[in-house]
Amino acid sequence: MKRILSLVFALSFIDSAIAQSTPAFQATSAQSTASSSSKSSNTSTQLSPTSELLFLVEQLQQEVQALRGIVEQQEYQIKQLKQQGRDRYHDLDQRLLKLKESTSSASSNVSPHLNGATYTSAPSGANTVVEGAAALTATSAAGLAKVKTEPSAKQQREYQQAYDLIKQKKYDQAVDELHKFIALYPDSDLAGNAYYWLGEVYLVMPKFEQARQAFTVVVGSFPNHRKAADAMFKLGTTYHRLDNLKDAKFYLTEVVKRYPESSAAKLAKEYITKL
Repeated sequence: MKRILSLVFALSFIDSAIAQSTPAFQATSAQSTASSSSKSSNTSTQLSPTSELLFLVEQLQQEVQALRGIVEQQEYQIKQLKQQGRDRYHDLDQRLLKLKESTSSASSNVSPHLNGATYTSAPSGANTVVEGAAALTATSAAGLAKVKTEPSAKQQREYQQAYDLIKQKKYDQAVDELHKFIALYPDSDLAGNAYYWLGEVYLVMPKFEQARQAFTVVVGSFPNHRKAADAMFKLGTTYHRLDNLKDAKFYLTEVVKRYPESSAAKLAKEYITKL
């Protein structure tokens, strides 16, 4: 009987202890859960800026790739333009060569009367130098070139009008007026000046091939002109701008040889050292 009572008392004591410990365990479990959720929340908060940075980096990478594509496309277009410029340059050289050959072969059949008609029929305001150069070449080939005449008052006035347009930076109008002057007065001493300033204007515009043609006329048709040394120097620098280093050095060296005392020769020496 005593053993039974002892067992009943022990069981009741154990039930009481379990009942008292259960709330404490539940409270501890709740705190642990809350602490875990808080840590999870903090972790997610810490990861959010990182995700945003990754997104921004991806955007920047996409923009860089797009810019690279644009740059590559522009480089390709620039290469095409350069190639087209070289092709036009060689084409013009071939045309000038054929023009000289044709005028030389026809020189024996040219009469003074016909040659004079060539000048009077030259178009006013031509857009290129080739027409004026062709007239001078034909005259020289026929052996009928006249001694350069002193400019009249009318010629000086018309030349000054064209030159004033250059000073006013009205380059398109200046080109037209210079071409008109050359067509009207090819034998004038001022024709050499007109060709020279035509080359200078084309350099400013910039139209390097047309400038090369104009300076070539001065050097070839007006070798004793006061602008010949300057024109040869400009011809050398123009070839340099056309990426023709060989011809650039040739004409710059020729300036020093032919006109050693000129200011153009000094400039040519300095320019050669920079090539």
